[in-house]
Amino acid sequence: MSLKVKKGGAAVADEKLKTAAAGEVVKFTIHMPADLRSRLKIRAAQENRTMGSIIAELVRGYLDRE
Repeated sequence: MSLKVKKGGAAVADEKLKTAAAGEVVKFTIHMPADLRSRLKIRAAQENRTMGSIIAELVRGYLDRE
């Protein structure tokens, strides 16, 4: 896995990981099929949530699995 950083190389990458681990919200881009994004957007609206909160919940569940 690689972390792209705009400047500063590994030092900035390490600092970003420490900051993210501290709970700061960071923006990143993902690629997914358009129909899946549409379904996610609709479900998020129905549940009065953001797509990001749903994705974060799912990623946490995935990472916490053994």
